[in-house]
Amino acid sequence: MLLNARSIVNKFDMFQATVSSLDVDVIGITESWLNSEILDSEIQLAGYDLFRRDRDKARGGGVLLFVKHSVNPSEHCMLSVFQDQVWCKVCDLYIGIRYRSSNTTTVGPNNDDHLLQLINKISNKNVLLMGDFNLPNIDWINHTPTSFADSYTKSFVKSVDDSFLTQHVTVPTREKSILDLILTSEPDLVSNVDVIGNLDNSDHNMILFQLHLEHTSEYDKLLRRDYNKGDYDSIRNALQQMDWSRINNGTVEEYWSQFKAILIQLEDSFIPTKINYKPKPNHQPKCFGWWFGLAVTRWS
Repeated sequence: MLLNARSIVNKFDMFQATVSSLDVDVIGITESWLNSEILDSEIQLAGYDLFRRDRDKARGGGVLLFVKHSVNPSEHCMLSVFQDQVWCKVCDLYIGIRYRSSNTTTVGPNNDDHLLQLINKISNKNVLLMGDFNLPNIDWINHTPTSFADSYTKSFVKSVDDSFLTQHVTVPTREKSILDLILTSEPDLVSNVDVIGNLDNSDHNMILFQLHLEHTSEYDKLLRRDYNKGDYDSIRNALQQMDWSRINNGTVEEYWSQFKAILIQLEDSFIPTKINYKPKPNHQPKCFGWWFGLAVTRWS
């Protein structure tokens, strides 16, 4: 999933609920608006590794990557001075999130050139680069600059073409513009791109997509009750309204079995489940490539 948050802290409860309902495995966030005073623990998602790059000297900006433990991500440092970018590696795939700001006072006068250099640098890698590029004047269906495009926009399209990257988003992500892009080194790496609406008051739509990556997980996927989120008031009400006279005539063990069955039924109704990951014993992780196997978003 890719989204522009415009302050993830202020929307974190809604963000958690969205992630839980969609069960995505990789999440790229632009405009996180984080700084060094905000701890990882304040924005941590259970079951995910967190990679972040904050903008401490000015308000706004910042990028985040959340990647599930089960795909065994590792942080990667891409040698580039471009602002607002962070990378990780899953098997042989480099996954990056970046935010291009047009405010040269904040990011410096050469940041746009650094972006073109970064695109050239990754041209020989197996890569997924996503984010908010703030370049509205590109016709991504025909892969050409529009008549309103400035010289930098034309240079950007040429750099993407020269690096043989495929851009997968072809519908507007903010009003009538395509600002949020998904670039890959292989055209078949991404499929089923879907724009699904915004997060709270963000003015960008979120994007879901499938990333085809075959790997061997070092974790077993386990379904557990999430007792921290149980609706215990409803359980108490149900127990108070129970007709206990129907439990009669029997041994202590029979009474207990009937009572336990009632509690299990109430658990099913009022306590949600969550997925935990348990390390496999004596697992030796091995990567086989990236063509198919795991859909990194919407994986089931």
